[in-house]
Amino acid sequence: MGTDTGTGAVTARRAASAPDSAPEPSTAAAPAPGLYDQAGRQISCLRLSVTERCGFGCIYCTGGRSHGCRRDDLPPEEILTLARGAALAGCTRIRLTGGEPLERVDLPEIIRGLAELPGITSLGLTTNGCRLAAAARELADAGIRDVNVSLDSADPGVLRQITGRSCLDQILSGIEAALEAGCRVKINTVLLKGLNDDPGSIHDLADLIFRHPLDLRFIELMPADREDFSHERYFAPAEAVFRALPGLVPAEDESQNAPARNYVLKGARGRIGIISPVTRKFCRTCNRIRITADGMLRPCLLSRREFPLRGLTSEEVAKMIRDAVSCKPREHRLTAGCGGSSGQNMPGGRRPDRIRDNNDRHLSRGSTGSGDCNVTARQSVNRNGCGNGNESGNRIRNGTDNEPAGSPDDSSVRLAMGRIGG
Repeated sequence: MGTDTGTGAVTARRAASAPDSAPEPSTAAAPAPGLYDQAGRQISCLRLSVTERCGFGCIYCTGGRSHGCRRDDLPPEEILTLARGAALAGCTRIRLTGGEPLERVDLPEIIRGLAELPGITSLGLTTNGCRLAAAARELADAGIRDVNVSLDSADPGVLRQITGRSCLDQILSGIEAALEAGCRVKINTVLLKGLNDDPGSIHDLADLIFRHPLDLRFIELMPADREDFSHERYFAPAEAVFRALPGLVPAEDESQNAPARNYVLKGARGRIGIISPVTRKFCRTCNRIRITADGMLRPCLLSRREFPLRGLTSEEVAKMIRDAVSCKPREHRLTAGCGGSSGQNMPGGRRPDRIRDNNDRHLSRGSTGSGDCNVTARQSVNRNGCGNGNESGNRIRNGTDNEPAGSPDDSSVRLAMGRIGG
C-alpha cells in the first residue's frame, strides 16, 4: 500500500483562486496547545458530518429505508468555520462522515479547505464505498489520507439484505482504488446475529486482509430506541470473531487511544480489529467529539446532549467546544439488550428527539454527574426539518443533564454504526 505516513501527512493545498466569500482570513489565532475534558482525556479528534443523505437503507440505521435530505447541507464555508473553531480549540484530526459524504459533489472543495487549516495534521473519510472507486484519486489529491469503508458482508445477497443495495463489486473496487491512491484503508463491519456472525461469513471478510494491506474491524451493534428494529434480535457479541478466528494474536503496536483492539493472523497483510462499545467500553481512552450535519456539537456521540454552533465565528466555536468538552461524560450508558419500545424516536426518517426546552428549541444540556455544565450558547431552532433555522438572539445557561439512561436516539446510531473507529 502506498503511504504518506505520519500525523503531519496533510499538505496544504490552495485552489487556483480563493472564493470571494471566504468565511474568515487565514490569519486566525494559532490552535490551542491541547483540549482536555474533566477526566483528563485529551480530545484531539473531530468527527464532522457533512450530510445526512445516504443512498443505503441499512436495517440497523434507517429500518431499510434510504435516507434522503431532510434539510439543506451546510455550505462549505460554514463547515470550514466550524472546523477552524475545532482546530483553534485543540483538535488536530478530522474525519468526515455522514450520512454518506460522497453524496456531496463539493466534497473535494471542502477537503482542500480543511487541508489548509493550521493545526490539522490528519484528514480521514468514512464512506459506504459505493462511489469511492471514481472519487478516490481526487480525494487523496485533495488531502484525504485515511479511508474507512463500511462493509457488512462479502456475500452479495446478505449485503443487499442488510443495506438494501446490490453494490458489493463497487465497494470492493472502491477499496482497491483507495489503496492505489495511497490511502490507509479500514473496513468496518457491524456484527449482526444470523446475518454475518457465523464463522463462514467472518472468514469470507477476513480473506480481505490476506489480499490487501488493510484493517478489518468488527463492531458490536449498539442499542437504539427504535420501534422498527430489535437490538436483541440482531446483537452479536464480538466474541463471535474470536470463535471464528482462533489464531488471532494481539498486535504489538496497538494504540491506547483507538477504540479497536487490534490482532494479527499468520500470513495476513492486514489486521483484525475488535470494537466492543457494549461488552467492553472504550470510553476511558475516548478522544473524540462530533459535529452533526446540522451544526450541533456532541461531546459524546452516544448521547442526546447537543450544543448549537451555527452562526458563531470560529473563535466562538472554539470557546463553545472548550466549554462543552467539560461536559463530556466519563462513559456512555449503553447496555446490551436495551432495545427500544418507548417510541421516543420515530422510524422512517423523522427528525429524532433531542433534549429540548418548552419552546421546542434544541438545548445545550450537560452534567457529567460531578457538577453542572455552565455554557452560554446561541440557540438553533428548526421546526420544519430543513434549512438552517438560526435564531441568534436566544441564549441559555446552566443546563442540567436530564438525559435518561439507556439507548441513544436513532441519529446517534446513524452517526456511529460503522463510523465509531478512528
